[in-house]
Amino acid sequence: LVKREFTATAPNRLWVTDLTFVPTWAGVAYVCFIVDAFSRMIVGWRVASHMRTEMVLDAIEMARWSRGRHHADLRCHSDAGSQFTSIRYSERLAEIGATPSIGTVGDSYDNALGLDYEQLRERDPRLIYVSGTGFGEDGPWQNLGIQDMVLQSVSGATWHNRDADGRPQIHPIPFIDFGTGMAMVQGVLLALLERGASGLGQRVDVSLLDTALFEQMQEYTAWMLRRHEIHWERDNLVGSLSTANGWIAVVGLFQPDPLGSICRALEIDDLTARPEFADAAARQEQSIGYDEAQIATLLEQSVVA
Repeated sequence: LVKREFTATAPNRLWVTDLTFVPTWAGVAYVCFIVDAFSRMIVGWRVASHMRTEMVLDAIEMARWSRGRHHADLRCHSDAGSQFTSIRYSERLAEIGATPSIGTVGDSYDNALGLDYEQLRERDPRLIYVSGTGFGEDGPWQNLGIQDMVLQSVSGATWHNRDADGRPQIHPIPFIDFGTGMAMVQGVLLALLERGASGLGQRVDVSLLDTALFEQMQEYTAWMLRRHEIHWERDNLVGSLSTANGWIAVVGLFQPDPLGSICRALEIDDLTARPEFADAAARQEQSIGYDEAQIATLLEQSVVA
């Protein structure tokens, strides 16, 4: 019934209620509160060691005591928690003349009283507001959650990670999660720079889908410009390799032929001088990857500083 419009023209027209928990030294304390959307005042609350329906009913009783026993034009909005969908809760609202309103399941925006950027910006123009979603805040999948490994398939990332038989493979590292987090950090840093110059805050919106597509931009660009298909597992030398005096982590990315650079960094003989490692372009053209086992054998004979 609210449709994410958490405003009211008068008191006791819209109440918004929710549950949360607070860890304490004595255990977890559960808190139920009721907020009047007109004044943003908490009109009823209850703290308990449980989160059963009784604590919600007690919060309603406090609100009745502070605001009156009957309100014919009142809507009481909540999420779809079991306490707020119970028969006892509906009956208690009916007693005071209130109409229940329940948000959609699994959608925090349907119960986000006071978290709207425009409302918060009115109170503090210097606010930097960060939103992270699965598919963005508009479009047919707006505000839906998603998991990194699933989004790798949805975005096509698994296609670029095919095995020798052409089967798409999920990357074992949640790189989309990592990339989204880094994009949010970069957005906040840029917003801080802008605020330092103008005194105004900014809104930063980042979605996992946008990050997944952006992180594949190098593959798309290589294909459109040169009809070359990048294959990260084939074209790059990545992994933990043993040497004569310990292990090294090798990350040979974004180089035409990373093996030579790695050899120079390790101050060992340049393995690209060997015929089997000499021609990176031919290896890519023939879809032949590095023989990491053979490289590891050669490195085991080397002493790394």
